[in-house]
Amino acid sequence: MNGKMMLDDDQLEQVVGGFAHMQDDVEERVIKIVAECLDIDVNSVSRNSNLVMDLNADGLDILDIMKEIDNAFNIQFSERTVSLLVTVGDIISAIENDM
Repeated sequence: MNGKMMLDDDQLEQVVGGFAHMQDDVEERVIKIVAECLDIDVNSVSRNSNLVMDLNADGLDILDIMKEIDNAFNIQFSERTVSLLVTVGDIISAIENDM
């Protein structure tokens, strides 16, 4: 045996399903945080929403969102990274890449 753990089909399905659920959870939590910070209906926020153009977030709103993201996920992004986060999906992807 080569020391590698082999998963059967059911185990692999559980791992993949668990990862997909984790991604859904991140997306739902980020959307909820953005909606709460901007005091808007959660249904008006999607992964494709542009923070400034679609959701009318200003610089202070974005700082507030990032503070709440840090609290929720224990992640701190550099100022450069924050400046590159244009959409809600960008935030979600940055969190998923940091996990």
